[in-house]
Amino acid sequence: MASAARCDGRIVANPAAGVPVPDDGEEGLGELPLSGAEVAAIFDALPRASAIDLRNRCLLELLYGCGLRISEACALDCDDIDTVRRALVVREGKGGQDALLPVMGTALAATRDWLAVRRTMLKGPDHGALLRNQYGRRFDRGAAYGWFIDLNAARGPDARYLRPHLFRHSIAVHLLRGGADIRHVQEFLRHADLDTTKIYLRMVPGRLAEACHKAMPEVEAGIGSPSSIS
Repeated sequence: MASAARCDGRIVANPAAGVPVPDDGEEGLGELPLSGAEVAAIFDALPRASAIDLRNRCLLELLYGCGLRISEACALDCDDIDTVRRALVVREGKGGQDALLPVMGTALAATRDWLAVRRTMLKGPDHGALLRNQYGRRFDRGAAYGWFIDLNAARGPDARYLRPHLFRHSIAVHLLRGGADIRHVQEFLRHADLDTTKIYLRMVPGRLAEACHKAMPEVEAGIGSPSSIS
């Protein structure tokens, strides 16, 4: 490292500049979550005039209401959703694990509305994809991102820019702010490591210690602390 320049006995360059800082292994939060009011306004503004509109609404409701990743939503088949039991199966999500998730409220209504018109978009054999494009094929992730581009363009340059993962982040924070146990949120989001879920607690003022103690009582009891190791 080059020596720091001096002027009148004062260091005018940072001697620590360029020194690598070890990674603490903790993910960043990224952008702030949407508020509940913002989510409601976004859904209220979505059109419902066509089958494509209902499909798009169904997609967005699943991203938010079920905390799905965009790839998981696009990979769903009709057989993966049971609107009577109000549940869906995410097959081979991140980490290759299947998961059973609840489908509640407006996500359930949006899914039923879409299923009522889905067959009008069939072109040839029905291979079971839940979300279809105008050509009758599976509505894939690339097409979904394209719709988000169109959605943001319609919202205008002054509106909050929407990304698919923002809805997953937002439901995580909303659940925690509503008092959900962090372990339940971890299962809902299908995080393999609780530390990944704990990142969202930074958006829940005043509940960090409480939630961590509730989720990991062994820490509160001192189990695993240096004093308890023989």
